[in-house]
Amino acid sequence: MEQLQAERRLNASLIAAAPDEGPEAAGWWGGHNLTTPLLEPVSLASLHVSGTPTLLLVDRAGILKRYWVGQLSEREEAEVLSAVSR
Repeated sequence: MEQLQAERRLNASLIAAAPDEGPEAAGWWGGHNLTTPLLEPVSLASLHVSGTPTLLLVDRAGILKRYWVGQLSEREEAEVLSAVSR
């Protein structure tokens, strides 16, 4: 997705949420060179998320279009990239 973003072909805005607080989450995020904004810690239950990682594809109106739970297979990664590409 970073490549799509760099090439201006990303047709999505990315945000991330983590249940962990403070330096642990921020350290992991920064250590992986992720530029996606990281929200304040949130309860996974409040998001109705059953496991991590969970990827939600939400349209401009806030409607959930697709979701993926757990580590993605190559096929699922391709689905995600296709869904967010221009």
